[in-house]
Order: sequence, then structure tokens, then C-alpha cells
Amino acid sequence: MTADIRPLDANLFDLQFSISEGEKVTVESVIITGNKVTRRSTILKEVMSRPGDEASFEKIQESKGRLERLGIFSEVRIEEIQVSPGHENLVINVREGERNYAGLGIGVETKKEPRSFALWENGMALRGTAEFIRSNLLGIAAQISLVTQFSLVEKRAVVSWEQPYFFGLPMQTLMSAWLEREDRLSFGFDRRGVSLTAMKPLFRNMLLLATMGYSRTRLTFLEIAESEVDRQLFPYSTTLLSVSLIWDKRDDTFNPGKGFFLSVVSEWAYPLFKTESDYLKTFLKFQHFYPIITNLNFSTTARLGLGRGRMPIPERFFSGGSNSFRGEAFDALGPKDPDSNMPVGGKAMFVLNLELKFPLLQSLPDLAGAVFYDLGNVFSRRSEFNIFDFRGATGLGLRYRTPLGPLRFDLAWDLDSQTRRGRPLMFITIGNVF
Repeated sequence: MTADIRPLDANLFDLQFSISEGEKVTVESVIITGNKVTRRSTILKEVMSRPGDEASFEKIQESKGRLERLGIFSEVRIEEIQVSPGHENLVINVREGERNYAGLGIGVETKKEPRSFALWENGMALRGTAEFIRSNLLGIAAQISLVTQFSLVEKRAVVSWEQPYFFGLPMQTLMSAWLEREDRLSFGFDRRGVSLTAMKPLFRNMLLLATMGYSRTRLTFLEIAESEVDRQLFPYSTTLLSVSLIWDKRDDTFNPGKGFFLSVVSEWAYPLFKTESDYLKTFLKFQHFYPIITNLNFSTTARLGLGRGRMPIPERFFSGGSNSFRGEAFDALGPKDPDSNMPVGGKAMFVLNLELKFPLLQSLPDLAGAVFYDLGNVFSRRSEFNIFDFRGATGLGLRYRTPLGPLRFDLAWDLDSQTRRGRPLMFITIGNVF
């Protein structure tokens, strides 16, 4: 390419560009180096150019990106080496990354929301997570992982096998088996199950997930009348088909300042293999962050859940707590058992969170204040859903930015409570309302 510049005036020029197209180049061979464990066939699945194809810069860059997204290489380089006029070799050099990963996390939690500023008076205990991952198994970019969690209210162990292809199709696949035990406000349960999940990117920032699973659940305790639940204290089984659509256009996953997140999940528990559950439920979540001016941000989070059929109590919708409706304690929003006054969940739910975040001190840019308003309720049946029965809560809080999301301190007042009028609930947690 050459450029001809001709001055026309003091501040005016005429530019002429002459472009000569180069000769077409054909890929003669694809040479792979640096792979010690990874199979050649695994790498070639991600390479867009084949011997005999016309060389394309776009295809080379896409191939490099696909190899990097496998997550098993610390470095990927692709070079074009001319071997004769009109012919070249593609030389792909990879450097395999560390195959073993182990992680340990330790924190503290309270079984219920803090009731005073003296946190040691709130039944604190350790919360731990341990994780081990072995990657690039069999040289096919697959990985196996073991994750365990232990806390006051939940215990969980999950073994997963993840691979980038499903019967040769370019589709991320995850096979899992798990054991878990969780104590909720009005019930507790043990559950074990297996699942198969396939993930497929549709467009940029959009992901489709499909899951098939089987689980067996046993209630460990019940603080409400047995007449309030469909399956009482007997074990029940679930054969599940779930489809999820996720669209994430936030500028930051942990500390977003603008953009939106949308997820739609539909679950169908069909009574196959003599399983007891037979229900259909859909859950929609939408979150949007609006930067108003510098350091002033307004966010909206909306959740809608609808269900029908025979839904055991662990499958129902619950709300309340630091990450949903802050005017009530965890799970406490919605219908209650008349004898114990414990929540029983419902088949319909709506919660809206509105929050304005603003700077406090110029010397502490990571510290911010917030005011918020929450609106919503949980209903026993879909036919009882009524916007005039929504409850409201308002409050204020502090936010401190961390790499894992904001550390949040909130004080919330339920605007419709008759028993707690004027007395706020206090929440301390990490992460956005999500």
C-alpha cells in the first residue's frame, strides 16, 4: 500500500491510497509443537484452518482464541511460515499450564441474621470450602473436580467431570454427583443426586444450558405442620429436566457499574421411574446497573417465580434476607404455618430491589453509601398473586469494594410490619444483591 499526499490549502490535504492485493496463500500443513499431554486431535478440533484451505488471518485469530478458551494452555502462539510461493505452514506452539489446583477458603457466618453489633453474640461459627481440580485428563482438555463445603446451615460434596465436547459436538458438558445437607428456617433436608449439563454459547454474552438430573431427598426436620407439605417426612425422588438462558452484559461480574444480567430457568420434574415429584416452575431474574454520574450508581434487581403441580417444600419459592427482601429474615417472607408461624414457601414470588449507591469519602474511593427500597411477596398459589399484597421495606447501608464483590452492611425497616415497627434488621454479607 502506498499513500500520495497533496496539499490543497494551509490546513487541507488530499490523500490517495493505492492498494495492491497480495497473492492468495494456501495452507500446506498444520504443525503442532509443545504439547506433552494434550492430544493432537484435541488441538486440531479448535483450529479453523485445514491443509488445502486458503490462509485467513481471521481464522488464525479465532483458532488462537479457541485454544486459549480450553483453559489448559498458559501460552498459545500461531505462526505462518512460507514454504514455497503461494504455500505456507501453520506452526502452532502451545505451552501447557499447571494441571493441579487446590483451594481452601475459610470464613465466618451466623445461622441467623445478626441481631446486635456484638457479632460474637450471634452464634458465629466457621464456614469452609475446599476444592481440588485435576485438568487436561486423558489429553482431551477434560477435568475432574471435588468441591466440599461445610457451615452451620449447609454441608455439601460435589464430584464433577467437565469436557469441552459432547459426543464430538463442540458443547461444554458437565457431569456431576453430589451429597448435600441443608437446614432452612422451617425444615431441613438431605439430598443426593446426579446430573448431566450441556452448555452452548448462542451469541456473545449469551449462554444456553440444558440439564437432566435425578435426585432423592429426605426431610430431616420439620417446624411446620405436616399438612403444610406435600411429601411430609418421607423420602421423595425427582427426575428433572431444566433449561436455562443466561445473558450477561455487565462490565464486571463482581463489581458491576453498568450493564445488565438476565437469566430465565424452567424446570420440569416429571414422574419417571416411579418418582414422586410432578411440577413445573419458572424463575426469571433481571438486574440492571445505571451509572447516573461519576461514582453515583442506580441498580434494579427483579425476580419472578411461578410454579404449578406437586411441589415438595424444598422446591418451593422462598424469599427474605440480605440477598432478596431485606425487610424480613432469611426465608421469612410470605405465607406462614398458623401454629408455628414458620414460613411454608409458595408457588409464586415477586421481589424488586431498587438501590442508589453514592460516594462517601474522597480519600476512600472503595467506600460508598447506599439507600434502598425492596418490594414483593411470596404467595401460596399462583391464583393468589396480587400486586396489592406486595410488602415494602426501606433502608440504608455501607458498601466497601473488594475483589469478590462489595462487603455490605445494611439496616432495613419493614414498612408493613406491625410487630417490628421502628426496629430494623441488620445484615452483614459480601456480594451484590443477587
